[in-house]
Amino acid sequence: ESLGFPVLLRPSYVIGGQNMVIAHGREDVEKYMGVILSGGIKNDVLVDKYMPGTELEVDVISDGTDVLMPGIMEHIERAGVHSGDSIAVYPPYSLTDKMMRVVVECSEKLALALGTKGLVNIQYLVYQGELFVIEVNPRASRTVPYLSKVTGIPMVDLATKIMMGASLKTLGYPSGLWKIPPYYAVKVPVFSFEKLSGLDTQLGPEMKSTGEVLGIAPTMREALYKGLVGAGYQLTDKGGIFITVRDTDKDEIPDIAQRFADLGFHLYATAGTAAVLRDHGMSVTLVHKISESEHNTIALLESGKVNYIISTSKKGRTPARDSVKVRRKSVELGIPCLTSLDTAVALADILKSGFTPDTAELVDICTLQK
Repeated sequence: ESLGFPVLLRPSYVIGGQNMVIAHGREDVEKYMGVILSGGIKNDVLVDKYMPGTELEVDVISDGTDVLMPGIMEHIERAGVHSGDSIAVYPPYSLTDKMMRVVVECSEKLALALGTKGLVNIQYLVYQGELFVIEVNPRASRTVPYLSKVTGIPMVDLATKIMMGASLKTLGYPSGLWKIPPYYAVKVPVFSFEKLSGLDTQLGPEMKSTGEVLGIAPTMREALYKGLVGAGYQLTDKGGIFITVRDTDKDEIPDIAQRFADLGFHLYATAGTAAVLRDHGMSVTLVHKISESEHNTIALLESGKVNYIISTSKKGRTPARDSVKVRRKSVELGIPCLTSLDTAVALADILKSGFTPDTAELVDICTLQK
């Protein structure tokens, strides 16, 4: 309460953000602390102020004297979604030159202060123009193979040789940020929700992805399009979109809904969301909750009229909740369900761009790296 809600609850010494949650009020804190403690955890539970800023990720190679930064990645989803479940863009698409310099300087200082020889993974948050450190890990991360491929730097090979006594200089590599390429590379997570029955698909601090794909193109939008198609998204630029969001997202949803309406999508929404959209002059079809009518959200999804879903809720985890049932039904029917508003904005942008499998260009990354 002294920090101000929302706050992030996270048990110490867990992998993949297990039992890490964003609590929006006292009731959430008490409920989720019960979940955390039910596992017999003896370590500290950390309570952090949650700041919904832009998340960055940097993998560096340090020899104790010099620090090489192959690249900086920027997440499309704001902080609060596990880094393994976020769409990551390289090079960063919205950072100012000044902030880029701050990130490079801080990364070098952190790596040298740790004294690590080899790989270091750093996650940052940019919030209200300031840079915050989320975590620094003196180890390899899941983004190492991704960065190695798109930069042409054999990161594991270099790090191994440095751990055995070599230096960046003797290996022929400079200190500082590697040259920024003339193309974009977008890492898109892949999920296996159809194989994990009952699991809520809403993304958050707990990691839920089971893999990832890579899209490479001259522009960010085309690279993102390739990544989404590669991850299994069935993309169409027409049809219907069903929207149901929590109260804290209602200020942002009109702009996003308008993007889809401008593309020609028919809007469907539950009562609270529909009221907000109508207040902003949009035409929207009201959809009832499951318990209110047989013409409800599940019936709508089964009708085939919906091509995309935007669904966020204050609380997840409970299979009996309408929001969880809707998201599980989307998995069953193969309808793309977006649980982050940032992902929804990105999707609207690439649909507007009009890419298709026939118009997206093949890219020879080896040629681009020369």
